Amino acid sequence: MVSRQGRDGKAQGDEVRRIGAAQAAVISFSKNGEAARKFIDFLLSPESEATFRKYQYFGSSEEAFRWLGAKKPVGGEYAIPREWVVK
Repeated sequence: MVSRQGRDGKAQGDEVRRIGAAQAAVISFSKNGEAARKFIDFLLSPESEATFRKYQYFGSSEEAFRWLGAKKPVGGEYAIPREWVVK
């Protein structure tokens, strides 16, 4: 998610260019839809949310903005800054 962290372990707002977004769903032709739904229920559980949050994966854009202290674009394509590429 970030290249460096500040003294408090938080990403510095200017170091985060874009917030990643991911989704989970049960596909209609799943061979085990019940297990898939249980997995999504697990992902939405307080235990999972706490684990995701611990590693800076948030449940909403607003939560990520608060953690960063700044609003950033969400999702979409992202080009890595040239200065990050090691040759």
